Amino acid sequence: MSSILRKFKLREQTQSTDKATFVIRNGESVLKELIRASNGKYNPYCTFSAKELEIATNNYDSEKVIMKRSFYTLYKGFCQERLISVMKFDASKPRMYDCCINNIVYASQMIHRCFFKLIGCCLETQIPILVFEYINCGSLADRIRIQHNPQPQHEPLLLTHRLKIAKDIANAIAYLHVGFPRPVIFRDFKLSNILFNEENVAKLFDFSFSISIPEGELLTGLRAFDLARLNEDDGYVALRDHVKKYFEEDRLNEIIDPLIMGDRSCSGKEQQLQAYAHLIFECVNESPVDRPTMVDVAKKLKQMYRSCA
Repeated sequence: MSSILRKFKLREQTQSTDKATFVIRNGESVLKELIRASNGKYNPYCTFSAKELEIATNNYDSEKVIMKRSFYTLYKGFCQERLISVMKFDASKPRMYDCCINNIVYASQMIHRCFFKLIGCCLETQIPILVFEYINCGSLADRIRIQHNPQPQHEPLLLTHRLKIAKDIANAIAYLHVGFPRPVIFRDFKLSNILFNEENVAKLFDFSFSISIPEGELLTGLRAFDLARLNEDDGYVALRDHVKKYFEEDRLNEIIDPLIMGDRSCSGKEQQLQAYAHLIFECVNESPVDRPTMVDVAKKLKQMYRSCA
């Protein structure tokens, strides 16, 4: 009996030592990167224990999964009398520690309504576990491709809605570029990383691959790899080149999402679509000098949205 107690106590001490080691290592990494990226200015965040988050998610019950990505899972939780989203990284995948630290570093600096708010994190595990405000209303990828879903959960996005989303997200990207001493480059900008909150506001999520640098396609509803199937005779064609071809041949209407073409709520729709496509081509110009800044893009999208709303 005494040997069993000794083993139990030794295991408990080992677990306690591991937790303390993780807290020290993770805390040092987070603090160092926060100071480097934000010049010593950042938002405070809460710390959670591993036990708190286990209870909040019912031990990471599969029924609590909000969404699953290739290297992390987002769980619905309830803690401190509020709904939360718990971001847990897959420790078996390479570079997940760096991705996690990136999320803490950048998300904790965001003071903008178009980013999901980081509430806090747990530093007691090998890879910290992150806690965000509640996210449970799908991604832009889900809503754009709603016509392919036999049982859609959301209303189709009409042109006015899409312009509003584009305007809001452009403002968020502009904020990253000009709102910090060291501009932040998001680096994983895709429809599945634009999520909606319960008020239907589109927000950017997941800073895993973002970087800060020294000072110094919402239109068609198609995925880029869909074009390989659409152009079987000619081989793979980049989405940009595919759209540009139809734009230059004055056939843009042929590839616009049918949901937009059937929308009669926006006056001057043809002119808005032409202006929107033109702005897209400016943004992907091969010459960096000829590309507009994100601030200019946000302003132009705001004008389009106002004239269409």
